[in-house]
Amino acid sequence: MMGLLFAYNTQAEEVPAYLKDGAITVTLKDGSVHVFSTNEYKVVKRTEEAKDVIHHGGKTYVQERKNRVRVLGGFGPTNGVDVLTGATSTKITTTNGLVGGAGYERKVNEAVSVGAEVLSNKTFLMSVGLDF
Repeated sequence: MMGLLFAYNTQAEEVPAYLKDGAITVTLKDGSVHVFSTNEYKVVKRTEEAKDVIHHGGKTYVQERKNRVRVLGGFGPTNGVDVLTGATSTKITTTNGLVGGAGYERKVNEAVSVGAEVLSNKTFLMSVGLDF
């Protein structure tokens, strides 16, 4: 059993009224001057550590955390396989139901995360995540 989930959230960011139709002027070391419209570009402070910037409800949040703990839930096999062997036949059954668990993930650099999950049906999983 394998599940795959992708989530992507984006919202158009409104330009504040005092910046509408303005200009950002950048002068390079060689003396050349470049002008950018504030309707298309904004100035963001350069930082040493890679951070996730989240835009939600007209507000901007910077996520600096490297750890993630998650609670899992789903439907699947709740225990192992039951085998009943008779004189002339073998019956194999599984019981399906709600399965829960918990997981932990750590961002090891700006592109890779590693993690582990433990489920109530005695399953242990390791994961590698790639940010792109």
